[in-house]
Amino acid sequence: MKQFFSFKILLILLGMFVFSNGFSQGTAVVKPCDPFLNPVILSHYTLAELQSVIPKKLTAINYYYTESFILDSIACNQCRTFNKATFDVSQFEQFRKQSERYVRIYTKYGYKLTLLSKDEMLYEPVR
Repeated sequence: MKQFFSFKILLILLGMFVFSNGFSQGTAVVKPCDPFLNPVILSHYTLAELQSVIPKKLTAINYYYTESFILDSIACNQCRTFNKATFDVSQFEQFRKQSERYVRIYTKYGYKLTLLSKDEMLYEPVR
C-alpha cells in the first residue's frame, strides 16, 4: 500500500512537471484536460451548457478544441506574441481536408499548424 502511495505521488509530480514545461518555448502545446477549465472551450460554451451535455458530447468537444490539431514551435526572429494555450482551432476549420492533413507555417508567430484530416479524427467537429 505504501509503495502504491509513493507511485501515486510520483505520477502527480511528473504530471505537474510536464504541465508546467508545456508552456515554455519550443515544446508542444499543453492545454487543460478539463473542458470546464479550458479558456477556448469556455469562449464557445457556458458552464451550464457544458454541464448539461452528455459525456460523449463533452468528450467530443474537448477532443475538437484540444487534440484535432498539432501546433509545433518553429524558429523565428522577432516573433509576435502567440499564446498556444488560447489557440482556437474553430477559426481554421474551413481549411480542414477530408483525407489529408492541412499544414500551414506561421513564421511571424513562430509556429506550424497541422489540422488532422476529417478521416483521422476520432470525433466529428462539434459546435
